[in-house]
This record gives sequence, structure tokens and C-alpha cells, in this order.
Amino acid sequence: MCVLIGNGSGVKLAEKIGNRYVILSGMLVMAASFGLLSTVSADSGFTVPAAALALLGLGAGLAMPAAVAALMGTIPADKADVGSALNDTIRQAGTALGIAVLGSLLTSGYAAEMPADAPEQARQSITGALATTDSALIGTAREAFTASMTTTFALSAIGVLAAAVLATLVMHDRKPQQPTEATTPQEPQLVA
Repeated sequence: MCVLIGNGSGVKLAEKIGNRYVILSGMLVMAASFGLLSTVSADSGFTVPAAALALLGLGAGLAMPAAVAALMGTIPADKADVGSALNDTIRQAGTALGIAVLGSLLTSGYAAEMPADAPEQARQSITGALATTDSALIGTAREAFTASMTTTFALSAIGVLAAAVLATLVMHDRKPQQPTEATTPQEPQLVA
């Protein structure tokens, strides 16, 4: 729902203020959502993660249409198919790489937070710890997981902020040029 709201708002805002600042706004909202996720603890309920995920959807919804429009605006019309394929490739590769990097950070952070004398399955994943009947181990695993999650999301927020600054510095909005009389297309005239 929030992605749809962000998409609709992002398209309208981009028409008024340009893609550059809509992308910046969306990325700042995304960074704020990661910052909010970094505050989650083992005792937190679902309210903070739900609010953070709603913000993440809103930010992505704002930024994505403007980013696609900015990319496609640099591609000549006769190469639009290549531009669209490039956009899809970059998006899919970025998603896969992001999941791999953040997942690795989360997993390694969790393993580092777990006690060395914990069973192997519990040190490998929180699912393994939750499968045991040891309530002390389950509590330790929850603390380890949220501590690792805090670090991972804090690094995510920093990464998105850095990308927002970079995008703002390198992007230039292309304003639509107003047609002049010399460039206004003329209707073809029939010669009798």
C-alpha cells in the first residue's frame, strides 16, 4: 500500500520539482526506515518494524519511478528497449547483491554474538536456536539476532545515505525544452 502511495506521489512530485529531488527524498525516507529498524530489540513488538517497513515502501515508491524516468530520459528513443533491459538488469543484480551482502552481515554478526559453547545449530541460525527447548539459549539467540540486526540496519542506513548524496551530486534534471517557432513541427503541405 505504501509503495503505491509513494509511486503516485513520486510521479506527481517529479513533474513539479524534477527527478533528482524526488530520488533524494525517497532515499532519505528509506534511510530513516533503516534507522528505525536499527532500534529494534529482542523485547520490541511488531509496531516499530511495521512502521519502518511502511516507511521503506513509501521511500522506495517515491524513488523508483523517478530513478527509472531519469535513466530512461538519458536513452535515445530508438534504444528504449536496451535502456529498459539495462534498468531491469541493474535492479535485479542490485537486489540480489543487497540481499547477499546484508544477509551475510546479519548471519556473521549473529554467529559472533552467540556464546562459543552454544550448540552448533543454534550458532548457525536463530531458527536452530528456537528449535531447542532451552529457554536461556532462546533468549540469548534473540538478543544476538537483534544485536546483529541493529548493526546490519545501521550500515544499511549509512549506505542509503551515501547513495543519496552521490545521486544528488551526479544527477542533473533535464528540463523539458519549450518548443520555439523555429523548432515547432509544421504540418506537411501538399503540392498540387
